Amino acid sequence: MQKYNVSIIIPAFNEEELLEAAVEKVLKWALQNLKSFEIIIVENGSTDTTANISDRLAGKYSGVVVLHLPEASIGKAIKAGMQRAKLESIVVLDADWIDLDFMAKSLKSLEEGDIVVGSKMLNPASDHRPFFRKVLSWMLTMFIRVVFRFRGSDSHGLNAFRAQSVKPIMEECQMSEIIKTELLLRAQRKGLKIIEFPASIKELRAPRLSVIKRCFMVSRELWQLSRVLRDIRRANEVNRVAR
Repeated sequence: MQKYNVSIIIPAFNEEELLEAAVEKVLKWALQNLKSFEIIIVENGSTDTTANISDRLAGKYSGVVVLHLPEASIGKAIKAGMQRAKLESIVVLDADWIDLDFMAKSLKSLEEGDIVVGSKMLNPASDHRPFFRKVLSWMLTMFIRVVFRFRGSDSHGLNAFRAQSVKPIMEECQMSEIIKTELLLRAQRKGLKIIEFPASIKELRAPRLSVIKRCFMVSRELWQLSRVLRDIRRANEVNRVAR
């Protein structure tokens, strides 16, 4: 395997049960397979011992750094991690979804593309979550494909990025709960090359948000995103006419 330089971002909100094992699993793999790396834990608004665990891991391992954000926000956590990332490739993982096969395949794929998506939708047999969670993911993806003309199979899977191509786009992103979706849609509109392949997932803990609360937050942000993308489209049309 070719050696890569990779910033690995792990957002962490109330992950005291999983975080240490997740970071040490990634660290062991990175030491064996990467040329250089940094693991960026972005602790955001945790109310358990996640912040203390994060600090302890950063003190114990030289390849681990930690950022603390005051409020729970997956979008702000990912964005802060990408702003801090210093290396040429970026991988975003979840403490409850550490897929080392995705890491290896995505870094190879970034030699040809700008963004890699580990999709839980491409191979239903690899999605080991409860049936209801699968249905909600499918409904959300179909909605985004129809309304926003998204061409991928999964707008909220695992992600790897070519930093030079994607960091400027992330700076434009405004959403929180669906920031991955926003980033992919913006990248698609800018013509970046997005590569997908199946990723395996299983539920290691209960969801952080209830179904009702998550549906409300996602619906609100999808409405906000539709307005943002509409304004971008209108601005682009004005610029074309002006030229």
